[in-house]
Amino acid sequence: MLSPLRLLPAVVAALALVPSRPAVAAEPEFNGRSLSAWIGMLKDDPAPRKRRVAAVAVAQIAAGRTDKETLTTAAQALGRAVRTDASAPVRQQAAVGLAQMPPEEAVAALADLTEAMRSEQDPAARKQVAVALGGFGRAARDAVTPLTQALKDADPGVRAAAADTLGRIGQDARPATAALLGLLKDADKAVRRAAVAAVAR
Repeated sequence: MLSPLRLLPAVVAALALVPSRPAVAAEPEFNGRSLSAWIGMLKDDPAPRKRRVAAVAVAQIAAGRTDKETLTTAAQALGRAVRTDASAPVRQQAAVGLAQMPPEEAVAALADLTEAMRSEQDPAARKQVAVALGGFGRAARDAVTPLTQALKDADPGVRAAAADTLGRIGQDARPATAALLGLLKDADKAVRRAAVAAVAR
């Protein structure tokens, strides 16, 4: 009978052949709270102020990450907030967060932004949605119709942002040319400048 000490090298060698499980990555955090906790707050907290803070936190977590899963999760949460949150300041902050993300990472929210451009009633939030769409360039071509309608908005900031985004979309925004040319005589200087740049593109 072999002694336990003589079996030790064989046991060690056998254990070395067993594949080790990869370590589970810790969930990203901001100010001591996990991404999922912030997303839960953004989705469900009854206080608009807290949901707005959560939108900031989700965007901050995304800003410090490179892994696709985290970025997609963050973009989807912010996109849902842009489209469905009951508070205009929360929708605006979520759009700001998406505008800060690289477009290839925020693409999971593109459909939400396009839908929000059609339905958003608050001028400040509508302007930020247009700005966020501008980061996508040609990929935002599905938003050409609501952006063209936004060129008639009462708020000059919305008109300027919509014109700038249409210019960034480029050739696919050609149906907006007549409306953009109409803005060359707009009373607001920033709107006129944005329209000139958009037509030039």
